[in-house]
Amino acid sequence: MTRRSRLANPSSWSRKISNAASSAHPLTVLAEAGLVAPLSDAIKQKRTTHHVAEPALRLHQLIIAPNESRLTRHHGAEVWTEVADTVAARIYGPHLEHLARTWCAEDASKATLGGTASKVGPTEVACQEHRCNHEIDVVVIEALAQSADRVTALGEVKWRSDAVGSDQLTRLEHLRTLMKLPSNVKLLLFSRAGFTDALHHVATRRDDVELVDLQRLYTGS
Repeated sequence: MTRRSRLANPSSWSRKISNAASSAHPLTVLAEAGLVAPLSDAIKQKRTTHHVAEPALRLHQLIIAPNESRLTRHHGAEVWTEVADTVAARIYGPHLEHLARTWCAEDASKATLGGTASKVGPTEVACQEHRCNHEIDVVVIEALAQSADRVTALGEVKWRSDAVGSDQLTRLEHLRTLMKLPSNVKLLLFSRAGFTDALHHVATRRDDVELVDLQRLYTGS
């Protein structure tokens, strides 16, 4: 995921373009082709990033192009082992985040989200305690007539090989507190590898926690 001026130069997507206006046409062409997509911050309306929408293109950009000479010499197994962390963090992870946001926008029920998903996106929240900005993968917002929009759910998405535990629920609780949201705002945890027994036990006792594994992501609401 990147800013408009960094993404739009097809010859070097990591190099910043000094004149943002010059990036408008290339970026529009890429977006119309479905190769990149804008991603608006759910809370900060003027903050929009762009990300490579096609996982195969991310694979080429991050893995194939930098290692092309080694791959042509049949060192694919070695390269794949070396880039495993990059693939997980910058290809599989972002794609699962996209699927989670799409699921909230199109498939999840009102009971799951605590309301209607009028808008779904990521955001960042500043934390004085940890002296950093915390990224939130999923923020679900319901638009209300003659009233301010309200956040109905916060979500964390994890692409990793081990089950997600209670530490991630604690993190979401912390973020909900930082954003000064009521305690009934839903906390959604998405996981490729499922959840620990301890977290399942907690979730069954709380109305504000929803666990979403791959089966629920593809078949449930």
